[in-house]
Amino acid sequence: MLALVHRLQTRRYYDDRLQEYFGVVTRLAVLETELPEQDLEATGEYRALLDKAETMREQLADVLQHLDGDDAFLTAVKESPHGDRDTTR
Repeated sequence: MLALVHRLQTRRYYDDRLQEYFGVVTRLAVLETELPEQDLEATGEYRALLDKAETMREQLADVLQHLDGDDAFLTAVKESPHGDRDTTR
């Protein structure tokens, strides 16, 4: 029973962090759409968001390792194009 509670807590934490991550990635996409590349490089907000997205992606990957790998939803998220987003621009 405790294992189930722990799993549910971990899943909720993952879901909350995933929503936050998608918010950051969405903001990055908006900036990339609205600003020319040379302006992006000069924008502190953009660099901060890139760093935050990378950190969050790593944290999400760590949490994901603690959940069962055969969960179809989690596997789909892990393999999504945003999961491997290049944040080294």
